[in-house]
Amino acid sequence: MYMLELEIKKMGINGEGIAYYNRKIVFVDNALPKEKVKVEIVEETDRFVKADLKEIIVKSPFRCIPKCEKFDECGGCNLQHLKYEEQLNIKRELVIEALEKYSGLNPRKFEIKKTIGMSNPYNYRNKVSAPVKDLNGCAWGMYKPNTNHLVILHDCLVQYNDLNDCLNKIVKLMDKLGFKPKSKNEGLIKYIVCRQSNYTKEIQVTLILGETKTDVTPLVDEIKNINNVVSIYTDINKGESPDIFGDKLKKHFGKDFITDKLDKYYFNLLPNAFFQLNSMQAVTLYNEAKKAAKLSLKEKVVDCYCGVGTISIWVSNLAKEVIGIENNKEAIKSAKENALNNKVKNVNFICGDAANELDKIDNIDCIIADPPRSGMRDLAYKILDKEPKRLVYVSCNPSTLAKDIKILSKKYDVKYIQPIDMFPQTSNVEAVVSMVLKNK
Repeated sequence: MYMLELEIKKMGINGEGIAYYNRKIVFVDNALPKEKVKVEIVEETDRFVKADLKEIIVKSPFRCIPKCEKFDECGGCNLQHLKYEEQLNIKRELVIEALEKYSGLNPRKFEIKKTIGMSNPYNYRNKVSAPVKDLNGCAWGMYKPNTNHLVILHDCLVQYNDLNDCLNKIVKLMDKLGFKPKSKNEGLIKYIVCRQSNYTKEIQVTLILGETKTDVTPLVDEIKNINNVVSIYTDINKGESPDIFGDKLKKHFGKDFITDKLDKYYFNLLPNAFFQLNSMQAVTLYNEAKKAAKLSLKEKVVDCYCGVGTISIWVSNLAKEVIGIENNKEAIKSAKENALNNKVKNVNFICGDAANELDKIDNIDCIIADPPRSGMRDLAYKILDKEPKRLVYVSCNPSTLAKDIKILSKKYDVKYIQPIDMFPQTSNVEAVVSMVLKNK
């Protein structure tokens, strides 16, 4: 392989620096825009080049020393070497670049607001799904990107401190009691999932197991003594699926769920329920979605991909009627319970595919959609058929957002986009898009 000197032009969606050489895009991890760097080429194809950063010749004024000593290994917080104020600017630029590349629209013809950040961009994650391995003793951590090498962690700076403490104690108990991490045909435990309520500080622990034969009662009896632990489950995942949870969730101790509070609303959470990982910024996100909907107590609102009903309940006090659609049966069950617990009476929930169920609903004034990273897919075309006056798109992926906007722009104008930083120190960015039906 050979060495090059390059100027980093911009940042990619995975936090890598991007340069150009011989009309090819060059990806350089840990390099920042406007830096001049010396790199070693490690992979070259007809379309792109990957390079390792060897020397920074001209340093970005926004470069800083990462707080985490495992930054270079872990890869979980891929922007920790960038000052936080500039992280927010970069995330807005990522939204603009995605729109320029995929939407067919000129993003300078509508407002793209400054990214809303956090006053403290650390210790914000309320849930961790930590793989475990036997590395001269049980250890938890994160896999180094694109490898099966576990980077051992003791203190992850972006999750709640209590979760770090809980994980450290559980792996020590595993060693003490002889419960081995799963490895090939040996061991038992694949992941430890811990979720903490920001409201009650209660912790829910789920052990993801690779088999069903071993009795985990001795380990459960010790884990329940860890501070703040009020609920312990197991689930079985025998395969190699990237999904952590299986389909055999079983409670061994304590409460069926833990309860978190966002603003004035309470949400009961089972271990496998989707819930925003950043409780503090979730309030910001939902308030922005509510603002974009511009409701006036007269509207029929449909909330697609409603999960456990957070957005449906959030906007209910300004709508005439809200219908939430979600294809996960357990999530719908939780959504109904959450509406009941919050004494919200004008919300109904439907279990089914968002596009199929939307087809059955008429006279919709506003649609709010919070799709997965893969985007809306068929739902975008169904929205065009239904023609609600207002559309609010809550996005966690600028690329699929831009592709969906390209479809939706046949009948909708983008009024503005509000980026929100749900995951400081990473390249992920959420956005709330306000769209209105074009005049016929």
